[in-house]
Amino acid sequence: MYKLETRLAYFRFNSIKRQGNLRVTWFVLDEEKDAEEGGRCFSKVELDKFIEFVTSRPFNFPGGKNYHDCNEDETPFCSIYSLVMRIKS
Repeated sequence: MYKLETRLAYFRFNSIKRQGNLRVTWFVLDEEKDAEEGGRCFSKVELDKFIEFVTSRPFNFPGGKNYHDCNEDETPFCSIYSLVMRIKS
């Protein structure tokens, strides 16, 4: 199981446009029925597909792309609303 770290620049989240260069650790989000999302680690196949996606978009994902081993104890769990608040700040 894996997690991926990238830089993220020039993106839009709803009506929020960001041009900054953020460091992001990526996990897979599985949607729950009660509008909360729990993250999990990438499988090798999922990681390879996502790396292919980010490397084909250097404008949005500048710099290095590093993957690391991941265990379920370090995966995030939050609601979509807390994700919105993090991006706004």
